[in-house]
Amino acid sequence: MGLIKWYIERREKQREIDRQYTDLLIRIGNLDPTNERDQITLMNWESTLRSTRFSSNYY
Repeated sequence: MGLIKWYIERREKQREIDRQYTDLLIRIGNLDPTNERDQITLMNWESTLRSTRFSSNYY
C-alpha cells in the first residue's frame, strides 16, 4: 500500500508543477488561453518542457 500512496502523491505533486509551468508560460508568452492559436503555442511549449524533463531524467 505504501508504494501506491507514494505514487499517487508523486503524481499529484507533478500535476501541480505542470500547472505552475503552464501558468508561467502563459504569463511569459503573454498568451490568451481562450485563443486557438495561443493554445497551440502553449501545447508545443509544454510538450518541449516534458520531453526535456524526461530526457534529462528529471521527474
